[in-house]
Amino acid sequence: MPSFYWFKVHNEILEDRKIHQMPGELFKRFMFLAAMASRDKIRDGRLPEIEEMAWCLHCDESELLADLELLSKKYNMVHNEKGIWFVTNFSKRQEASSNAERQAQYRDRQRKDNYDSNEPVTNCYTEIELNKDIEIDAQFSLIQKHIEQTTGVMASGPSSVKAIDELIKAKATPEDIKAGYEWLIDNDKTVRYYSQLVGPTKTAIAKRLGNNNKKSRPDKSLEGYTPA
Repeated sequence: MPSFYWFKVHNEILEDRKIHQMPGELFKRFMFLAAMASRDKIRDGRLPEIEEMAWCLHCDESELLADLELLSKKYNMVHNEKGIWFVTNFSKRQEASSNAERQAQYRDRQRKDNYDSNEPVTNCYTEIELNKDIEIDAQFSLIQKHIEQTTGVMASGPSSVKAIDELIKAKATPEDIKAGYEWLIDNDKTVRYYSQLVGPTKTAIAKRLGNNNKKSRPDKSLEGYTPA
């Protein structure tokens, strides 16, 4: 089951000369490729293996490779890195909107909704679900970025996705992840996989929460003491 069910398509394509000059079938192919890239929760634009893509698109591998080469060389919309195909600039295009942008978009939707007051429940539901998706997406990107900056290790495959999901569920902070990483380094562990960070980071979270609880408790050590 895909991790995401939608992806952004910016309306600037209406004025993009490159898009207008592209054959319709090739544009359709690109949109399907972007949809495939959106299913990967890492959201860096990577595409599946050629064989898997060809099966999903119901086309020959040679035909798909020819389209990928054309999209790459003539239109610069996909590229190949060490044998892996990527949709170019996909992660940049899919970044979560800033608070100011989301507020502006929300106000714009409210103005449009004034013309149709027959579906207030549906509009409310859509807004809530969209905000949830944006929040989850932003959390995932933040954790991934911090791990990459702290460890120098890039995310790769389902194991990285699972590890990030566990850290989000545990409500890990950047400081927790850093503490977990430092524990591994102090114990002469070489960090190659995100899954290695999960256990030490959860320990750091437990310590942080324990310290916070101690600080919140009243100090009873001097109860009953009367100065002479």
